[in-house]
Amino acid sequence: MWKSAHDEVVASQANETGLPEYKGREVARMTVYEIVMVVLGVISALISLSKLVIAWLIFLDKRNSKRK
Repeated sequence: MWKSAHDEVVASQANETGLPEYKGREVARMTVYEIVMVVLGVISALISLSKLVIAWLIFLDKRNSKRK
């Protein structure tokens, strides 16, 4: 069977570290705590952004009303 240079490098790396080759499909399961924290983080970011937009709109409205 023919082996490429890539196969030899991967085999030598696996032998050096003692770990199997990384195939890119290993995923660590998230705990319920981590999922809840991610959801709460996204919600808090959306709330903060919406408050910033509302404050900016109020600022623009006050600025435009002073010019009249």
